[in-house]
Amino acid sequence: MDGTNTLIGSIEKALAELVGSGMVPPLVFAAVSQDGDFLVIRCQEGADGNLRYQPIAMRSEAPGACIPINGMVVDQSGRAAHLVIGSDATTVH
Repeated sequence: MDGTNTLIGSIEKALAELVGSGMVPPLVFAAVSQDGDFLVIRCQEGADGNLRYQPIAMRSEAPGACIPINGMVVDQSGRAAHLVIGSDATTVH
């Protein structure tokens, strides 16, 4: 798995955990790294109840990700969470 897929997998896991802890889909995740790259993902429930992830916008100048990446998640009810994606773990605040 390359770095981008690993990063997306970490984000998807964190979003699923946030839904499990009470955030209400659809969620929008927006992240910016210190080198100016960014990623925006929409997360919503499918008809089967599983979460679906749709990249909305992405800009990456160089291969790989500049860690740490700071992200904000907003849910349907207006709740927000701050994610810090590091090389070893993703932390939710």
